[in-house]
Amino acid sequence: MSESSHGSWIDLHREAMRSARPAGPDFLEPLRAAAHARFRERGFPTLRQERWRFTDVSAVAETAWRRAAEGEGETALPLEDLHADPAAYRLVFVNGRFSASRSRLPGAETSFSVQRLSALNDGVLEPTARRMAETAGRTEEPFALINSALAEEGVVITIPDHMAVLVPLEILHYVDGDGIALHPRVVMIVGEQSEALLIESYAGKNGQRYFTNPAADVVVGRGSKLDHYLLQRESASAYHLSYTRATLGREARYRRFALDMGGRLVRHDLEVELDGEGAEASLSGLYMPAGRQHIDHHTTLRHLQPHTFSRQLYKGVLQDKAHSVFNGRIYVAREAQRTDAIQHNRNLLLSDDALADSQPQLEIFADDVRCTHGGTVGQLDQEGLFYLRSRGIGADLARQIMVHAFAGEITGGIGLAPVRELAEAVVNERLGREE
Repeated sequence: MSESSHGSWIDLHREAMRSARPAGPDFLEPLRAAAHARFRERGFPTLRQERWRFTDVSAVAETAWRRAAEGEGETALPLEDLHADPAAYRLVFVNGRFSASRSRLPGAETSFSVQRLSALNDGVLEPTARRMAETAGRTEEPFALINSALAEEGVVITIPDHMAVLVPLEILHYVDGDGIALHPRVVMIVGEQSEALLIESYAGKNGQRYFTNPAADVVVGRGSKLDHYLLQRESASAYHLSYTRATLGREARYRRFALDMGGRLVRHDLEVELDGEGAEASLSGLYMPAGRQHIDHHTTLRHLQPHTFSRQLYKGVLQDKAHSVFNGRIYVAREAQRTDAIQHNRNLLLSDDALADSQPQLEIFADDVRCTHGGTVGQLDQEGLFYLRSRGIGADLARQIMVHAFAGEITGGIGLAPVRELAEAVVNERLGREE
């Protein structure tokens, strides 16, 4: 795709937005314009670029995606079965538009804030604008720039200092309609010595071909804790390309779990900055692509201060002609002495035609660190299968037992029980395909 066509693509989409955009805060338009200009300079990524050499996005770049019509998809419900946690506060969006009747918002008596991006009040405008502008100005990720240029709606959550919000906050985006493009934004700011749980959930009507392009800005303040769950259950024909940037303060703790089951082409770009002494990040993910699904995880952890700690464990179970990509980078700055960082990616191939590319990386400038990384790709252990078969267990059940054990290292570590049960149910459903 030529440079001019890159520009035409985003120009077309911006013009469509202008024709029917809801009123929003003043800072959004200059931010959109700046991101638009930066994307026009860079364009869509190609297979010639190292970070994208395994993931071809030409189908996204060559499609004239559309904005959903007013009211489109409103009857494609109920969506109760898609809620990750029935007890959670939730914001439901259908085809990019907020559905008040299907949402469950915190009461007026709560002291934390949950607001739509298009209708922010003065109390959260400044930190939201500052964070979004900072991300748009520093990121090189093309789809993050597209999101900043085209985002119409999203959610801004702010947790004040010294507050534990023990009820999860769930954001559900559902798509029903061919050719629709969504660019939702999440901003999550957790103050000092606080605690919260965030669930991002993406789903769509199966068989529909559409494009979801979410971006999330996360700030975890000094001594705070945030558990962040990303549940991707898109249509098998959908494209899902996401970007998340998280910044951790002193002694902050950030845990993130990603479950990927849907999508034709999926890519997650995750950047975590451990920018306070004693900060901790724990990242995990489970992906189980089948058919010709393509799922790509790119993670970057930047250890910028001393005594920081990170753990990464991503596992994939691949069937048919599915393809997975994992590229994990650990960066340790010169000032980040006594960093402790471990990164692993493990893949289990259930067919001869499945393919997994794994590339963990270390970039270390400090001299007093403990950093390790590793990636494995293999098939089911034949000795293990033989052992189970010798105990009278059938071939199909033996395979399922071994896959469950492989995935269980991820699902068993999910702290929020409803999400853990959902992940286990999804594993069971996918394995049922094998029988």
